[in-house]
Amino acid sequence: MRRYTNWSLIFMMGILAIAALTSRTWIPEIQPSLVNEPETEQFGCPGFISDDQCENLRNINEVNPQLAENLREGLDPDNDLEALEEPTIEELADELNPNTSDEPQLSRVKVGTFSDIDIIRTASGEVGIYEIIFPNDPTQAWRFLSFGEEFRVISAADLRVYLSPQANPDEDNPETVFEAEPLEVALLKGNIGNQNFELDRTLDLNQYRSVVIYSEEYDIIVATAPIVTN
Repeated sequence: MRRYTNWSLIFMMGILAIAALTSRTWIPEIQPSLVNEPETEQFGCPGFISDDQCENLRNINEVNPQLAENLREGLDPDNDLEALEEPTIEELADELNPNTSDEPQLSRVKVGTFSDIDIIRTASGEVGIYEIIFPNDPTQAWRFLSFGEEFRVISAADLRVYLSPQANPDEDNPETVFEAEPLEVALLKGNIGNQNFELDRTLDLNQYRSVVIYSEEYDIIVATAPIVTN
């Protein structure tokens, strides 16, 4: 009996074999040596970030890429934000004067200084709690939490100011800070320059021992300043 070769069937089987071998679905299992995997892009740092800062950011990037990117942007001097037309505490006292003939009495009740937590979470400048009264009208009195003109902190997202009962909050564990029930004061108006936040006059200042700046969006403490009676 004469046999005939089915060239069409052989051709189709050859096409299927080539498709299977070149498919990216099969290549990693059948012939991994043919896969050209793209190199993982390294977390880059612009010139305004030091080598040590960059290494720290890369470590953060391995755990939380979004936070690392935000902190990198926050270190950019071009992203610094200063509160517009914000008066100093002395200027604010004059503005609050209900009677031009009455000199305001400005007293600093508590004072503290910000310092760096690490090479990324940097902060500096003075913070104080002030009372403003007018002798001729004792009913006219205010209390403010005030950041000095030299105040500076990294420009992170959604920065909020708190008064904490803890003198030295755990800067790497926000959960323990909030377990101590700090008082939320306000959103920070800018990451540099003086700014003032009115406080309730009935607030018991003896129970608060530090100022904490916290990013709610990224659940990270970016600065703390222990405050003591002046």
